[in-house]
Amino acid sequence: MPLIFLAIFFVVIYLLFRFGIVVLDRVVFNFQVDPILSRGRIRNIREYKVMHNYIEMLFERNPDGFNENSDTTKLNKMMNAYHDENS
Repeated sequence: MPLIFLAIFFVVIYLLFRFGIVVLDRVVFNFQVDPILSRGRIRNIREYKVMHNYIEMLFERNPDGFNENSDTTKLNKMMNAYHDENS
């Protein structure tokens, strides 16, 4: 019985991270980012928060090569499109 509760607990934690309800500061996991990148569009403020922290994380890991990365332009376009839609 405790094993079932532990499994349910981990599934709930996964879902909280997956849907952007819980976002750690500058720690973003691929399972949070991949659906947004494959869709090519940010749908809500939670996804915007995830992408914002993802960009900060990429910059902190490699500040010199940050602008040379081709994904950076795609990320900037997605962020700007969301900002333009909702301002």
